Amino acid sequence: MSNESSSQEQKELAKLLGLDISADTFDVAAARLLDAVAIAIGHEPPQNATERQIVFASSIGQDVSTNTKRVASAKIGEALFSKNQDAIAALNL
Repeated sequence: MSNESSSQEQKELAKLLGLDISADTFDVAAARLLDAVAIAIGHEPPQNATERQIVFASSIGQDVSTNTKRVASAKIGEALFSKNQDAIAALNL
């Protein structure tokens, strides 16, 4: 997991689906795209972020209250990755 920008392929698919992922990272864009096509490809339909996700995300400085479970999960994962990278750098590991 990283904070890399959405890919050109993701941007092209998003355009076809009418989604704006211009400000999204790769993982958040992937979650939004999966939410958009989930039912059509036999995946679980999008659901609102859970209360546990909202509370945990808030504790690490993220607001996922208006996101889906998949998008919230991606944002939480990215925030944890970033915090871990900061800790590694601070400890000179």
